Amino acid sequence: VFTFGGGTYVFLDPRASLFAALYHSRGDFDDERIGNVTTHSRNEPGVSTRLVLGINWHMGRGEP
Repeated sequence: VFTFGGGTYVFLDPRASLFAALYHSRGDFDDERIGNVTTHSRNEPGVSTRLVLGINWHMGRGEP
């Protein structure tokens, strides 16, 4: 599986930021496991796209 994407932080002040990212993955899966049963040599394509949004609190030395 190959994953690519990127994101950015927007700092609201030195201790807090908003985060946004978009990642996309694709590849082929040879094995599939459902419960205790594994199927081999499936060669199924897999695709996933994820949007990540968040608020980060940055803590460090020297902050007031």
